[in-house]
Order: sequence, then structure tokens, then C-alpha cells
Amino acid sequence: MELTPPLLQLATQALDLVLDFKRPADAVLSAFFREHKKLGSHDRLSSCPPPIRAR
Repeated sequence: MELTPPLLQLATQALDLVLDFKRPADAVLSAFFREHKKLGSHDRLSSCPPPIRAR
């Protein structure tokens, strides 16, 4: 997936909201994606880091 300027702008907005530390990050991102329904699952996957797995 290519990171387009509009997608980069949305990712920056989401990160700004998360870094306010006013609410848990998962709640902030859940609300963000609810507000931006045009973002599809592929867009959502590109904005999330890979999961950390314990060994």
C-alpha cells in the first residue's frame, strides 16, 4: 500500500490524538476510525504497528 499525502495527514491526526494521553490509545483510535468511515481495513492495517509477541 502506498502512503499518499491525504493518508499521511490522517495518520498524523490520529497520532496527535493518541499523544495527548487523555484517553487510552485503543479508545482514541477506535473513535478516530468511527469518525473516518472512508478508511478501509487496508488503511487501518497500515496505521498500526505489528503486534509484539512474547516468546
